[in-house]
Amino acid sequence: MNTDDLFAQMEADELSDAIEVSDFATPINYARARGITPQSVYYHIRAGHLTKSHCACGRWVITVSEADEIFRRKNANNTSEDVGRSGDAGEDR
Repeated sequence: MNTDDLFAQMEADELSDAIEVSDFATPINYARARGITPQSVYYHIRAGHLTKSHCACGRWVITVSEADEIFRRKNANNTSEDVGRSGDAGEDR
C-alpha cells in the first residue's frame, strides 16, 4: 500500500464513520460511504422514495436510516429476482 492508497483509505474510513454517527448526509457523501453511485441516490430522490431536506448549513441532505432501508430492500429484491431468471431469456426462441 503506497501513501496515496493510505490517504484514500483514511478518507473513506472517516466518511464512513461520519455517516454511521449522523442521522443525515448529503446524497454524494452517502453514496461514497455506501459504495453506490450518486446517480442512484438522486434517482430515488426524484422518484419520491427518499425525502430530502435542507440542513442548517443550507445543503440538501437525506436521512441515512431511510436511505439504508431503501437500498437494503432494493438489493434484496434484485437478489431474489436474479436467482430465478438464469436461462429464462433463451427458452422462448
